[in-house]
Amino acid sequence: MSRLTLAPRIASKVLEEILLGGLKPGDRINEAKMAKQLNVGRSTFREALQALADSGLVIRERATLVARPTLEDALILFDVQGRLEPIAAAKACGRLTPTHTRELQLHLDKMKQAIPKGDFSTFLRHELNFHQRIWKIPQLRTLNRMFKLVMPPLFVFLRGRFSQMFSGNASHGEEMLRKQHEYDRKLLVILKTRNPREVRVAFARAIGDYWQAITGLGTRPHATS
Repeated sequence: MSRLTLAPRIASKVLEEILLGGLKPGDRINEAKMAKQLNVGRSTFREALQALADSGLVIRERATLVARPTLEDALILFDVQGRLEPIAAAKACGRLTPTHTRELQLHLDKMKQAIPKGDFSTFLRHELNFHQRIWKIPQLRTLNRMFKLVMPPLFVFLRGRFSQMFSGNASHGEEMLRKQHEYDRKLLVILKTRNPREVRVAFARAIGDYWQAITGLGTRPHATS
């Protein structure tokens, strides 16, 4: 496998460790140790870390640290998601195939299975994959690049948010997961209508509703009409 192919795969594995809680905000990443664990060279691992740094997921200074996403960062990312994901979804609905639908449903099923276990890390990992699949369907490089910049750091913030919810009130945390699963289930139903305008409006509304629920703030992010 070439370095150009391997480095993105390694970056995905490190991101998964962050989403699953193996690497927490503020943790130092031991490059030599982790490269060895992943059975890759130091130069390839550094390329993977640089990709994560470009997305704001890690900080590379004297040491490499997992970034601590702030609410201010998340508000900007929610706003960008609110502008871009409805566009991606509207373009995706015209290219949606039965294979895409099955893949999206599989992620929804995995999310649902994680809810009664209180496994918000697995829930968020599959939800991120659910949204990534939608952004990839149009096969536009610009959308793929923007997804990597916006969605992974946003979901790292959400992981911290859900961690707080479950530690304070597990039932409230589970309720939030159920609501979000229902949002995503409805998005798939709407996506299958293949009506670009309806899809675009529905995605913008769902992102705004979720933003309010997860932040507890009243002002919605920009809604794409």
